Amino acid sequence: MGYTHGRLTVFISSTGDLVQYRDAVENALCALEIEGKRFEAWPSSPQAPIGKCLEEVRSSDALVLILGDRYGAEAPGSLSATHLEYKEAVGLSPRKPIFAYILQSDRREPRQEAFVKEVEASQFRSCVRVSSAESLAKQVKLSFLAEFARCFKDVWTTKTRKPLPAVSDVAFIEKQLPLDSVDALPFLNDLYARGSDLALHELRASLAQRFGDSTDLMGFVHMATVNLAIAGYEIRNDELEAAISYWDREDVSRRVTAASRYYCQGNALGALGQHRQAVEKYKLALEEDKSMAEVWKNMGTAYEALQDIAEAERCFREALARDSKLFEAQLALGQLLLREEEDPREALAVLNGIAVGQIASHHHASVMAWKALANQKLGDHEKAIALAEQAIRMNPTDRWPWRWGGRVHALAWREDRKFLPASARFFGRLTARYPDDAEAWSEFAQLQWLQNSDSPSESLIDSACAAFEKAIALGIEDSAVLFDRFGHALLEKGELIRAEEAHRKAYELDPDTAYCLGVCLITQGKYNEALPYVLHDAKSVHRDSRSWFQVALCHANCGRFEAAEEAYRQAIHIDPEYAHAWYNFGGLYWNQGDIRRAARVWRRAIRKFPDFERADEVRGVLGGLGLL
Repeated sequence: MGYTHGRLTVFISSTGDLVQYRDAVENALCALEIEGKRFEAWPSSPQAPIGKCLEEVRSSDALVLILGDRYGAEAPGSLSATHLEYKEAVGLSPRKPIFAYILQSDRREPRQEAFVKEVEASQFRSCVRVSSAESLAKQVKLSFLAEFARCFKDVWTTKTRKPLPAVSDVAFIEKQLPLDSVDALPFLNDLYARGSDLALHELRASLAQRFGDSTDLMGFVHMATVNLAIAGYEIRNDELEAAISYWDREDVSRRVTAASRYYCQGNALGALGQHRQAVEKYKLALEEDKSMAEVWKNMGTAYEALQDIAEAERCFREALARDSKLFEAQLALGQLLLREEEDPREALAVLNGIAVGQIASHHHASVMAWKALANQKLGDHEKAIALAEQAIRMNPTDRWPWRWGGRVHALAWREDRKFLPASARFFGRLTARYPDDAEAWSEFAQLQWLQNSDSPSESLIDSACAAFEKAIALGIEDSAVLFDRFGHALLEKGELIRAEEAHRKAYELDPDTAYCLGVCLITQGKYNEALPYVLHDAKSVHRDSRSWFQVALCHANCGRFEAAEEAYRQAIHIDPEYAHAWYNFGGLYWNQGDIRRAARVWRRAIRKFPDFERADEVRGVLGGLGLL
């Protein structure tokens, strides 16, 4: 799944006997604000059931597959419906995420056992065995949080090339630079050893002019330039290409070991994004000297960029075999185990082994950030939030720890609403510090709106609306969810015209938000105008009782009695416990003067829902007529 502002939908696939497990999955998804699609929730349709299911698989964002004891009835073609749904998801391009959960059993049907083995063989990373509906719900949450982590990574932690900052003391350093190349060599060596890459890069032109480009002195400049590129600074390609050429020079090769030259060239090629060529240079370096842990580590990074995860992990472990405390290799391995291997426990063990007291504060902050993610994947959001805050305190002037904290909070409150207040406070701080961050404003707005839903407050709803407007002004104009929730917030403020505008924008971006636009129009008494939207939702999107209820309201208020009657029947068929629909259904007959039918429906409603808010009123009406 890619990061989206839209509401995600997930198809829940299993045999019909696993109702409690399907319920557990749907509830877990609902807690994450994901819509679970399941066949028994759909109204009757002339379309063949399996055809409808496969259509829903194609239109969903992901598939949850629950495999129990039974294989299920075989559809035409000799496969069960569940098996066909799985095959459909596997065959789609781009391929949808598949989350498979296998119920523990020792009495599986033979065909089901074969199906389980097929799924395990191809979905080994996303296959989880569970023992109960409760453990299934927990695993679903963990699986989708891990998926969210990948999606949010691009939004909250994307690294952009940083412009080179001005070096305030470069003039002073240049004055201290010895005029003689022999004396300048230890001076520049000391600068490089102290990590003064920016100053060395700034001295590039004056050093070349004073000493020439082919001397040993320029080696420090080229190494500093490559280091800056690897660190994410904006370095021109021609400068990196010049570094590669420098280490190919015959005069340089006589003074620098082959292993070092190949290593430096590999680094420059990696900075240029030429990872396959970088790997070849690193291999040449290791042919000269296999003990160079830094070469193994950087070769692992190149393999990871090439998506050869197994080789990347092997290289990182080879680096640590040669230098068990090499910070860069420890961090790279921990990151790999989190990102690709989905093994947060081992990743945390690796990260905890880093001697943070011996590294720079910005590196320490990075370790805290990755440990936060590992803890979050293990379900400990409080620890994750504390570690993210620690990363910010250690590196408060950089933007990335703040955005990493945003990622942590975005995942935390989506799993557990108890984090809403803390997350709202964090995004309040984030937007105050970085008022140009559109994503942060969007998140802050939604958190304010959700808090208001839990505990209505004029200040909260005003703050939410202001934040929504800020996010939109900063350029978030393609988020259906943002405009939809902005519409709800405006509706709560009583700003009906603006609410309708926001909901229409949401619908324009995503027709699946039709229901909310319809309800907004119904609130204004525009029943005829609302009908196409709520009908679209009832037939094609949610297909639930609430949307059919709104369809019934529209028809009833437009005088279409038979259509309203059918819509109420659909609502009650989908959800027999929908009290409001039962009482309104009786009211429909009453308003038509059909007292007998009204009484029959209302008597059933009173028996089923004796404590409903309208029950006493209806009892009084029927009692007065002697129809109770």
